[in-house]
Amino acid sequence: MWGIIPVARNGTRIQSLAFSKELLHVGSRRDGQREQPRVGSEYLVERMIRGGIGKICFVISPGKGDVLRYYGDSFASARIAYVVQTQAAELCDAVLMDEACRVREIQVKRADAASKWVWGAFKMPGAILHELNRLWIARNRLDEYIGTLVNAWLAAGGQTLGVRAGESHVDVGTLPGFRRAVAMLSGSDDGEISEWSGERADIR
Repeated sequence: MWGIIPVARNGTRIQSLAFSKELLHVGSRRDGQREQPRVGSEYLVERMIRGGIGKICFVISPGKGDVLRYYGDSFASARIAYVVQTQAAELCDAVLMDEACRVREIQVKRADAASKWVWGAFKMPGAILHELNRLWIARNRLDEYIGTLVNAWLAAGGQTLGVRAGESHVDVGTLPGFRRAVAMLSGSDDGEISEWSGERADIR
């Protein structure tokens, strides 16, 4: 099973760094008897592995070779691959749901998004993935973002449920978000910084 991690954004709000924001040290981990710094993206990678993901694809921008150097071709039990996205968008995708948690629309990279819920992962059987692939081909492979493809699939009669999961989403691409992440991990969260909850969309 594949996991896809999009990290092609430039992180301009927290520059100038000498490295990609995904490699910011946030917390630590044990490597045998030694305590090692842990980078922010490791939390997502480790959750994917715990969820049964065996192969992970990072979507990186041309300037993020340091992510490739850090993870290499494997991390823990997962194999790692990379694809390059030449132009990065800085906004998240918002998820609109009705009262029954049915997803009505994914608002892709919109500054005027009508929801504060963002999707964190899609879960689907292989048959739905094949449906999406056939639809992508029928649409002349023009969907750059999975959100626009899922919207077309919904318009054609597809049904999907959203699962509201998580209590906070911290963007370490900003200095306040980075400070908040460090505070949360150290157990001294002051709660002063506004947060967006994460959305996990479960496609059935």
